[in-house]
Amino acid sequence: MDTVQMVWLGVLFAAILLWFGLASQLFRMLKENQSEIYESLGSPSLLLNNSIKNNWLSLKFLISGSYRNTHDAEIIRLCQFMRLFLIAYLVWFVGPIVWFLVSP
Repeated sequence: MDTVQMVWLGVLFAAILLWFGLASQLFRMLKENQSEIYESLGSPSLLLNNSIKNNWLSLKFLISGSYRNTHDAEIIRLCQFMRLFLIAYLVWFVGPIVWFLVSP
């Protein structure tokens, strides 16, 4: 494995850890400040109550912009950052694969 691949994988791994931290913070903030929304998402957590349904509801909450209904500036700012981070992660993850498939 060359240096470029090591850096690429290292950034992916670091991004995953950062995403878990951001998700944990979001779940904590929702639980403390927006309990009804937190419960509507299935009371998600990183480890104890982590199901496909909860993950889907949380991702839908984030991508659809439903977080704006909280009227909580901190949650809105965090979710906006998480949306941008998700896009950047997907580009970082899928970009090299597409480049490999398209390049001659």
